[in-house]
Amino acid sequence: ATDGSLQWDVPAGKWTILRMGYSLTGAKNRPATPAGLGYEVDKLSRKHVEAYYHDYLYPIAKSLGPLFGKSLRYVLMDSYEAGMQNWTDEMIGEFRKRRGYDPSPYLPALAGRVVESADVSDRFLWDFRRTLADMFADCHYGTMTELLQKRGLGTYAEAAGVSLEVPEDTLLNKSKVSIPMGEFWVRDLHPTLMYYQDVRGAASASHVYGKILVAAESFTGGGYEKPYTLKKVGDYWFAQGVNRLVFHTSAHQPLDTKP
Repeated sequence: ATDGSLQWDVPAGKWTILRMGYSLTGAKNRPATPAGLGYEVDKLSRKHVEAYYHDYLYPIAKSLGPLFGKSLRYVLMDSYEAGMQNWTDEMIGEFRKRRGYDPSPYLPALAGRVVESADVSDRFLWDFRRTLADMFADCHYGTMTELLQKRGLGTYAEAAGVSLEVPEDTLLNKSKVSIPMGEFWVRDLHPTLMYYQDVRGAASASHVYGKILVAAESFTGGGYEKPYTLKKVGDYWFAQGVNRLVFHTSAHQPLDTKP
């Protein structure tokens, strides 16, 4: 029933009743000023991403007036760091549209139950993760890029980044933005596999989808390196396809501490 109660004439036998629902993950944006802190937007929902755009970016556009799209030309989306999200209020309908069947009978598989057979359950779980990845690309990156382009702005995006907790398709994500990005750190001065995959993913998206620029969040995680020690790191990533560096902040003055 609509009030959450179950009315069921139970047939003979043994039954397990699963009550399934969804709620906020509780994830908040970070780092942020106190005035800018709030819950992460539902990135699997076009309507919620549109609401975020209108509530957050529209006031900026209104304040800038004709300078919006001129002085402010791009919006950058950092790597996804909001934790796991695997549901939205449009999930059932989107799954039907994208996969061609109703997922409802198979939802117990999300709780580790076998539905019909292990093979059928695994195939449903693949379809479910594929749907999450498609929606993440379309509803999050695609919607933001579409809305901003209407106002003359482009998007930089580390779509979606490294060390992720969500099912995602890197090439599809990066195809949805104006300038695809990867990231590389300089903490140990050696490239690691996850950064290599991310940067090469951005380069691949640019090649496959006819884009010109391949950007990267660059030289993150340091503060004590010198330009000389950074050069060989930058040269390596230029060779992997990067042609635009986006410095992850930098102090312009040297340390003045005394012994």
